[in-house]
Amino acid sequence: MMKNNILLTVIGMLMISLSALAQNTDELKKEIAKIKKNNSQYIYAEAVANTKEEAEGLADELLNAEVIKWASTMKKMQGKTIIVGNTKQIQEQISLPRGNMFRSFIFVKKSDILATNDAQVIGESTTPQESVSTVTPVFSETVMTIASYNDYYQMTDKIKELKTIGKIGHFARYGNLERPDIYYLAIYNQQGQVVAVLSSGQKRINVKTGQPDELTNYSGCGAIGFTIKE
Repeated sequence: MMKNNILLTVIGMLMISLSALAQNTDELKKEIAKIKKNNSQYIYAEAVANTKEEAEGLADELLNAEVIKWASTMKKMQGKTIIVGNTKQIQEQISLPRGNMFRSFIFVKKSDILATNDAQVIGESTTPQESVSTVTPVFSETVMTIASYNDYYQMTDKIKELKTIGKIGHFARYGNLERPDIYYLAIYNQQGQVVAVLSSGQKRINVKTGQPDELTNYSGCGAIGFTIKE
């Protein structure tokens, strides 16, 4: 079996902010919907967070994971360096009863994803042995703290403590969340064990493994949603 050694390199990103475009919210939503429907040509990811920077960073991490996942299925890209160019990002501010949130939608055309045998890309050198098959996302210290707990009761006590000192915004059980996609999810089983913490966004990442994951993978489990304020 061929080992999928993939180095993901982003060589360009075009930020599209609402203030910089003569487009209204409806037009942006139509553009996003069009891209989502055309998944044969595009790879995309989106994230919602308390700050613009966190939303941008998480969306970028999610896109990296999606590109790696797609490239690993393409025989011509296996074992090669992957170069991603002309990445575009749409930002949107969302008004909610509990305060403003920020959405970042990032996408790239599959035709702009290239494979090369070159070990040197954009002035950075590496060797085939140093190439990696995944991109490991970096989450905030608060998120990693919550993900370090294995016991449900200890985890919820920590969430309450972090809420008190202003590092966590709102938290609630999954069934009480108005917009589940803007929340990180701490998932626990019937034995009171924390089995996973997932990133916010419609396409989530498992905080511990750095791999794409979703709530449907944890049948019979409950979840606590929480937002980050840092």
